[in-house]
Amino acid sequence: LDGLDAVFGIHVDATAPTGSVGTRSGPMLAAADRFSIEIRGFGGHAAAPHRSLDPIALSAQVINAIHQIVSRRLDPIDSGVITIGTIQGGTVNNVIPESVYMTGTIRSYTPEARQLLDDQLRNACRIVEPLGGQAIVEVFKGYPATINSAEATEVAFHALNGLLDEPNVFEAPRIMAGEDFSYMAQKAPGCFLRLGVRNPSWDRIYPVHTSTFRLDEDALPIGAASLAAAAIQWMQEKR
Repeated sequence: LDGLDAVFGIHVDATAPTGSVGTRSGPMLAAADRFSIEIRGFGGHAAAPHRSLDPIALSAQVINAIHQIVSRRLDPIDSGVITIGTIQGGTVNNVIPESVYMTGTIRSYTPEARQLLDDQLRNACRIVEPLGGQAIVEVFKGYPATINSAEATEVAFHALNGLLDEPNVFEAPRIMAGEDFSYMAQKAPGCFLRLGVRNPSWDRIYPVHTSTFRLDEDALPIGAASLAAAAIQWMQEKR
């Protein structure tokens, strides 16, 4: 990516109507990290829990502690999300397992919030230690936050306003999704666009990354034209 003058990218937006394209200057998408947690106790018969250390009960306390991090440890002016996406423990109804395994995601916008959420996740898991349990926590750093440059965003808006009718160009809100475009935007002035793909006649939103996702394919040529227009606009204004 060395030697780039600018970079533009685009992603579908299931909440915006077909024919619309949006973007914004500055932070647009969050840093996206993932984590795994193993809570270890020791197993036993479900009818004799006093002879075991139940990792499921320990995990319940960990989950409650994790869910308080954003509301009680993160500055309310900042943004962050911690979501536990999977939890696995036990194989039969009458046996207390040896361990419970959880995975999830951490989303943030600033390096400071990113580090705080990482640290506080680890602290929350230590709640099991005074009870005799053990927590093994791994955090895997993913995409950094997507930051649109003011320069590239201004060019993109000029291009979109020349391509589309005014109501179809919008300032996109920040969301906590993550995107590998963020790496490209660190190498050159960058602007990431959001392409509306929701047909106005549909009675509901069909969210991206779900089994019900639905897009209006009439939007796809608009997306391609928007990227081309942004690139041409950059060359006209900057060269």
